Amino acid sequence: MAPDGRSPAELFRNYKHEFARLDLDILYQKSAGQRGWFSPTFNQIARESDVASILAYNQDEERMVAGKSKGAQPTCYGAFVTAFRIGVMPDRLLKDMTKGRALAQLVVVSADTMEKKMAFVNADDMKRALHGSGKMAIYRLYFDIDRDTSEDGVATHPG
Repeated sequence: MAPDGRSPAELFRNYKHEFARLDLDILYQKSAGQRGWFSPTFNQIARESDVASILAYNQDEERMVAGKSKGAQPTCYGAFVTAFRIGVMPDRLLKDMTKGRALAQLVVVSADTMEKKMAFVNADDMKRALHGSGKMAIYRLYFDIDRDTSEDGVATHPG
């Protein structure tokens, strides 16, 4: 919820300035009055914070900007701005909410470092080992239990 007296346009402009200050690549932007209705995309997040109903019922005031940071592991940001029109109000907001009050939902998605559980096996090294000693040891080789396909549905061994 924005401070009292701040408009959705002002709140949205502030998010856009902050995205620019962070030097984010803007992936998408929707201003009020443009086609599209995005509040349902935030339903799960909005439900978890008890604001689903009040965010979803004013598509005329909807604004959205989505951006991501630069680099190999970007952080993605989504700012959804609207104004309260109608909806079931959580008790914690009841006394401060008035019709037309600017609201925002900010979502930040940051990739975690992927756990490195895989090692590259070089075919040339395997060939040399097999020709040299007739054997090759491969350690830490894991297989799925009770499966004969990979995640993409391709058989991983003859059946």
